[in-house]
Amino acid sequence: MIAAELQNNPSISQFLETQLQLFKGHFIVTQATMDEEAIHKMRLAIKRIRTIREMKKHIHFSASLDKSAFDTIKSIFKVSGLMRDLQIQIGLMAQYSVEMKTSFTLFMNYFAEKEKYYGEMLDKTIHKIKSDQFNNLHTTPENDFNFIDNQGIENQSLDFISFQIRKIKKLIVNPANDENVHELRKLVKQLYYLLQFLNNYFPECCLAKYDTGNLRTIGDNLGHWHDRVVLKERVLEFAGNMGENFILKNPEYQILLYILEDEKRKLLKGLDVNLYLETINLRYLLGERAPEKSHTQS
Repeated sequence: MIAAELQNNPSISQFLETQLQLFKGHFIVTQATMDEEAIHKMRLAIKRIRTIREMKKHIHFSASLDKSAFDTIKSIFKVSGLMRDLQIQIGLMAQYSVEMKTSFTLFMNYFAEKEKYYGEMLDKTIHKIKSDQFNNLHTTPENDFNFIDNQGIENQSLDFISFQIRKIKKLIVNPANDENVHELRKLVKQLYYLLQFLNNYFPECCLAKYDTGNLRTIGDNLGHWHDRVVLKERVLEFAGNMGENFILKNPEYQILLYILEDEKRKLLKGLDVNLYLETINLRYLLGERAPEKSHTQS
């Protein structure tokens, strides 16, 4: 860690370095074992690093990753995402097989081939990368950067959260739109990580003690919704590869598609109301005036 950087904005440096070290640790475990949990935790650290990257568009701080290191992390995130999604889908299909009393043998064989392919792709990607390139943060030279102190970072973080809340409010007008839900999923994750950041490094901040339990539940539901979107795409991809009328000839797949659509709908039930209430609570703590009329579910 760079001493001069700590003097200028320690909170950003500490948060970024913590996530970088977490990523590096889980990356090394993934290199050695391809452990499912290590892949998951590695991706969580990357998501927080990406959130900091997004913050940098709105908050003037100097701490960052070298561009080549960040590009490498993005490539790891992309290929590990394919593997992580597939692992989740295999788990879901094991659950549906039990519930529907159907083996889905051909589909599971298809998954096994995909798992082998993605595993080889991930293994090839991470083994050509040396972990020591993630050792240090990059800091913009002071004479090339208008540094702000920690109070400035706190204020700009709160402004960024207000910006995120406004984006969320626009999207929850039509939460049934898949494109909107995908964007909401990303924004809710970022908002959750930002609140964690404030809680860890600005304990006196107006949002530091905010109870993120409901926000986490919303984020989890959006994640489960996404899992079913991806699985449905996989079913349709598989059925297309199997030839015309495959689903008509194998009604268990049609039933599976109905179940996935029903679960997607249930996971989004009340999403607009719950997210709206979160934005009201956050805006109140930020000192913004909440609207006089209450939000009702349509």
